[in-house]
Amino acid sequence: MKERLHLAMGEKIKLIREAKGMSQENIATALNCSDALVSRMERGMSDIDDEKLTVIKKHLGIEDAPLLEQETNIFRSRLWVWYDLLRAGRKSDAKDMQKQLSVILSLPYVSEISMLYDLISTIPLLEEGDISQAEEKLDNIAQFVGDASDDVVHLFHRRKARVYYVRHEYRKSLGHYMHALDVKGDTIKDNASVYHGIGYCYYHMARPFDAIRYLELAKMHDSKEYLINVRTVSSIQLATCYRVVGKYKEARALHESTLAHAQSISHDTFVGATLNNLSRLCVSTGDFKEALDYSEKSMKYLECNNIYFMHALSNKANALLGLKEYAQCKEVAEQGRAMAIAEDSETWIISFETIWHSMNLSDNASTDYLENVAIPHFINRSGMDRYEALDICNTLEAHYKRRKLNKKVLAITATSRDLYKEMIMGNE
Repeated sequence: MKERLHLAMGEKIKLIREAKGMSQENIATALNCSDALVSRMERGMSDIDDEKLTVIKKHLGIEDAPLLEQETNIFRSRLWVWYDLLRAGRKSDAKDMQKQLSVILSLPYVSEISMLYDLISTIPLLEEGDISQAEEKLDNIAQFVGDASDDVVHLFHRRKARVYYVRHEYRKSLGHYMHALDVKGDTIKDNASVYHGIGYCYYHMARPFDAIRYLELAKMHDSKEYLINVRTVSSIQLATCYRVVGKYKEARALHESTLAHAQSISHDTFVGATLNNLSRLCVSTGDFKEALDYSEKSMKYLECNNIYFMHALSNKANALLGLKEYAQCKEVAEQGRAMAIAEDSETWIISFETIWHSMNLSDNASTDYLENVAIPHFINRSGMDRYEALDICNTLEAHYKRRKLNKKVLAITATSRDLYKEMIMGNE
């Protein structure tokens, strides 16, 4: 395995020659020497000077391929330039650079720089949604990673983590991000994206305290050049985690700074989404008039069929519920439910039906729905959505206490306690 990553010059020439279907005699003719000398060169028994190598590369049609150490070092530097272009979102420049670097594909053996090329090439593949090809490249590289440099090992685990993340396999993704964090490469110094990845995984695994830890680290190590959408999504997830664990002051401060930034760059979707999250936060704190105001403002920035629009309708309905404006609440909930049915979204159908049933707690059918449909559904959801069940538990607990249904209170309290336990320890 190791020798395939660290081939001698003669071994490289032999592999290329054979891949091109040429004989030693062909090379000997080009060099004006004997077949025996070519054989000795390929076996490392005779030196290959720069003049001979230039002739051989031209004859093999690989003039631009990196074979010498100096060529390899320059090529490696250009690979990192390509990587930086992709991270900066400069897709056109990155595509041009990839075309120039694709000469490495003409070499029929695995090397450090060919592994690095394949690893970086998975970035645009995943952006284009070609998960299978990206995964195939990573699987082909996996057998050589043990003998590769720290840079390659680090990047391999980051790219493998990203594939699992896209596949929603968050535990496997987390494992590779943690491996990447343990390997300190010479070139990749910025671990902000690894912290982002770990935080995202914990977010989707419904581990808000762990998510907060790593998303805060990502924020501390973030660079000005980092993509705006990554930074904004990270801030939204961090603020959501703050809200879930009851750190309302921190959630509001982060939402307000995110809103100011989104407004400064005139990004309507991020403005609408952040206003929406502020509305959700106000529902949690009982500031229902403010929640209603934020939800109505957010709708002005969102497309009617946007997922955030249904979030806004849900927040508006919950704000009206808190204000005891039941007629308006019912109207908004019915509008949201109709949209959810059109989108064939079970979660949103249940969300809006939950609001409707929360207005009718005196009806046993409504409390049964909340206990047996809504709460189990949200508990089985991934990410912070599962903690929407806590709000329903709190609503039912207050209702049962008023009616002095002590057994019901104990059962709901047990469900809430289990959810709080999962926040800290996870649900493994």
